[in-house]
Amino acid sequence: VLRGIFMVSLSCLISACGLVAMKASQDCEQDRPLFKRWRWMLGFGCMIGAVPCTVSALSLIPLSLAAPFSGLTIIFSLLLAATGVLTERELLSPTEVGCTVLVLCGVSMVALFGPQSSGEAPPDVVLERFESAEFAIFAAALTVPVLLWAPAVALPSLSKCRDAVDACGFGTPLSAFSAAACGALSQLFVKVVSVSVAHGGTGAASPWRHPPAYIALGGLGIAAPLQLWMLAATLGGGSVASAVPMYQSLLIVLSVAAG
Repeated sequence: VLRGIFMVSLSCLISACGLVAMKASQDCEQDRPLFKRWRWMLGFGCMIGAVPCTVSALSLIPLSLAAPFSGLTIIFSLLLAATGVLTERELLSPTEVGCTVLVLCGVSMVALFGPQSSGEAPPDVVLERFESAEFAIFAAALTVPVLLWAPAVALPSLSKCRDAVDACGFGTPLSAFSAAACGALSQLFVKVVSVSVAHGGTGAASPWRHPPAYIALGGLGIAAPLQLWMLAATLGGGSVASAVPMYQSLLIVLSVAAG
């Protein structure tokens, strides 16, 4: 369990570096072509680099235990923003400092009093739950809002709709929810893939002899890029101190619900 907690904490630190770098790119490099946006490339590399740590963590501890530790990403992001290492310096207000302390206390409580065993379900149980009607309903509930909001962000023809939503103050929250929904689904897919890899083989009981492992792999290929895209839209709509906690809090809630 301690090894899983360490890996998920390391993943949070790498992800925080990626979030802050991508935010800096949105502020300073938006008018440059993608291949000249080195901050975006750095952020993207960090987000990809965090994936192996997440896969390792989810193979050791349940998703419901790993998800609350995502709160560390908020702390790391705020500290990086306060130092001004990767982006313009953002000083923390007393309220933000207090909220950071509360998040740290919450994560510590989970580490101390949360499940102390991996509680890992057998591979056949994981795959069975992945194919269940409950998962289908949960996945649909997360996917529908993304499918409704993503075209408004992407298509110039819907810019008036997007501007109207932004004017009401809902643009950034919708982007944050969409990014968090894709992130929660990505973590679910990673969980299925990590279990399949850990218990893989060539026998009849191998997870790779059943469709869910391949569905999860394909779903990860769709959800992960969507998460990064909607996350970029979220970071473009607010400061690190507001956008990152909003996104990460939603991600924690949805991931815990998924676990």
